[in-house]
Amino acid sequence: MSGSRNATVGIAAVRCWSLNMPQLCGGRSFQGSGVGGTHMAQSSQQSFSVSVELDLHGCTVKQAMEKFACLYNERVGEGKLGSPIVVIHGDNHGDRIKRRLRAFLNKHKDSLSFQYGEDREQNPGCTWVWPRQLLPSTDQILADKILEYCQSPKTTEKIFQECRHHEFDELGIARLIRSLVKSGHLIEVNNGRRLYRTAHVD
Repeated sequence: MSGSRNATVGIAAVRCWSLNMPQLCGGRSFQGSGVGGTHMAQSSQQSFSVSVELDLHGCTVKQAMEKFACLYNERVGEGKLGSPIVVIHGDNHGDRIKRRLRAFLNKHKDSLSFQYGEDREQNPGCTWVWPRQLLPSTDQILADKILEYCQSPKTTEKIFQECRHHEFDELGIARLIRSLVKSGHLIEVNNGRRLYRTAHVD
């Protein structure tokens, strides 16, 4: 790694590193608790791309994913598609966040590019992400999970149990169930007890 670590932008430290955006899925490079410092990443053509750090230390998995999706979509909305987000999740205490984030990135690799920190800079405590298209919100992810789980009728308690495994709280789950019923995506079935099933299932 080369480049100066002394320049600053405002109060955020700027580091000049070589930027090689991943092009293909291969090995562990893929296509497809707040904002920290910025980077000036330099390509082989000597053009600079400002990146931003997202520090997720101290977050729950749910909080971490919400913060990542919010920052990611904000940068897509601002047209900063060539500027990477350096997600700092940690390696030991942050392992749950790292695993969830990387699974999420793999699922949405058609909308973004990313590279593991251990492959880019020998640092397993971070992941580099290049935005390309908007990602679903946390509510959209939860709604999809509920609809997938309710292919066969499920009680509210079963839905709570399934979604709690993915760090969602009961208030948020209950709110989404009501919203999905109101929109017609989820059907309430009364068979001696209240059950819910996805609308398109006969």
